[in-house]
Amino acid sequence: MTINNQLFDGVIIFCAVVEQGSFSAAAVASEHSTSYISKTINKLEARLNTRLLNRTTRSISLTADGELFYQHCQQLIKDAQHAQAFSQTLEPAGTLRISAPLNYSVNTLKPLFNQYLLRYPKVTLDLELSDRKVDIVSEGYDLAIRITREMEDSSLIMRKIASSRIVTVASAQYLASHPPINHPEQLKQHIGIRYSYAAKKDLWVYSNGTESYNVEVPSNFTTNNGEIQLSYALDHLGISRVPAFIVQEHLDNGNLQTILDEYECDTVNIYLVYASRKHQSTKLRTFIDFLVEEVDKLKTSN
Repeated sequence: MTINNQLFDGVIIFCAVVEQGSFSAAAVASEHSTSYISKTINKLEARLNTRLLNRTTRSISLTADGELFYQHCQQLIKDAQHAQAFSQTLEPAGTLRISAPLNYSVNTLKPLFNQYLLRYPKVTLDLELSDRKVDIVSEGYDLAIRITREMEDSSLIMRKIASSRIVTVASAQYLASHPPINHPEQLKQHIGIRYSYAAKKDLWVYSNGTESYNVEVPSNFTTNNGEIQLSYALDHLGISRVPAFIVQEHLDNGNLQTILDEYECDTVNIYLVYASRKHQSTKLRTFIDFLVEEVDKLKTSN
């Protein structure tokens, strides 16, 4: 079937003129200029090769052909509205491909993923759990979840959903067998584990509100995984600096303790990253809305 790209051109404007009773009133209702309304009607009549409206200086009225055309246009608009309403109520279905950080997913998002699937059983989640920064468009992801201090400028949509403070942690056993740490500079006498995806992985930054300290902590190990960083501290091998959501359980049960609490540390933000706000599939739109709502509930309850 061949479809004329101009098939519906002017239909909405024509109906607006008929229903509003004048070109000027239709211009106000449709937020166009009167001249635009007039040109659109002229083009429509030329394309149909018939006169649709009788015009005088004071009023307009439908011709016989215009009356018949108007009835068809009304039905076209109703059908289009029904089709749009139907598309908005489609049940989410299909595969949703997501890239997410391993630690945040395991510690925070795992129950939310499960809840989403229970709510929308026709959706299949295809999760890559890694801190790797994927190329959403070229690698075919619907959405990525990223944890970083700041997002770089991008044509992608970036929606912040949460933040987490960075904490410096060590075990009581490690601290008891090594020099005391009361100041960031004293970290130079210790062993730390570095996170390879950090913007400044060689420097740990602290502030007391008036001064900042950029400390290069000695290290014999660098990793791109927060759980490995954590295990380093749990095995009494040194000091780790990780987002609070990774370590909270171990702080609560006493396996680890924070140090240098009086010094401000970095904060990281959690972002949803996707290609566009326009023309989103139902599965992606519902997933974004669900995650934003549920993560917000977690912030409120904590």
